Amino acid sequence: AGGISVFSSKGRLHQWYPNQKTPATAWEARIDELMSLQLRTLDYPTRRKYFDEVQKIMSDETPYIYLVTANAYVGLKERWKNIKIPPLGSLVWNLDELWTPMFTP
Repeated sequence: AGGISVFSSKGRLHQWYPNQKTPATAWEARIDELMSLQLRTLDYPTRRKYFDEVQKIMSDETPYIYLVTANAYVGLKERWKNIKIPPLGSLVWNLDELWTPMFTP
């Protein structure tokens, strides 16, 4: 379950109240439960259902709001193929799929 240290109330990366002994709120307890349930199944639709609920709780409770995001500027030669720039702008998210034609001297 990606992000368990961020979303779990006991997680050291928990961003609004880290390292809690017990969840401070009922909704944090529910997130803990959902994150734990994700660890117990490999079934993608089930895991997706659990994490969708985590995202819904986070949206409803809004424990934090990101006010800024970093700009990323990248230079790229035309020879590179299969470039797909996602909304967040990272060119290396699909690094294993990038290629360039073979050049002969």
